[in-house]
Amino acid sequence: MKMKNINLKKYFLAFLFVDIFVIIFGFFQGTNFLISSQVGFISSVLVIISSFYGYKKMIEQKIKQGNIPVEVEDELDKIDDKYELYQKEKNIQKIIELERQNNKGLKKSLQNLQKNFFGAISPFRLLSYLFLILSFLYLNAHHLLNIFGYILGISIVSIVVLGMSVIL
Repeated sequence: MKMKNINLKKYFLAFLFVDIFVIIFGFFQGTNFLISSQVGFISSVLVIISSFYGYKKMIEQKIKQGNIPVEVEDELDKIDDKYELYQKEKNIQKIIELERQNNKGLKKSLQNLQKNFFGAISPFRLLSYLFLILSFLYLNAHHLLNIFGYILGISIVSIVVLGMSVIL
């Protein structure tokens, strides 16, 4: 558990580190750029945190209800036969057809949507998206919006996550 917290701390430190560079750059670009970039950054961080929290709650709820997928193979079997030398021969075409049948249709799509609906549409997530939209409209209405700064602010989180995934 501590290892995960350390990774989250690394991400937040990286977010702040990159944001400090954007702030320094913003001082040279002007007030509108600085305000737009910081509002965009705060909005995107709120969306990410609320999305994470919503999906976390959804998973915790599924665990409480006992909706945990059953493991097909034993862990020891995977270790003992890691090259699958002792597996029975399977007809790949039959497996592909079975998977296609399981994934077809509107009914399956609706069932999947129903299972994951509350994780995708949590109140915190909706409020964070509302904040993102209203802050954009506010900046635009008061002639404070610098679109390059706003997009850069929103992109900080994505850039850092992509960079950290390459590094780690």
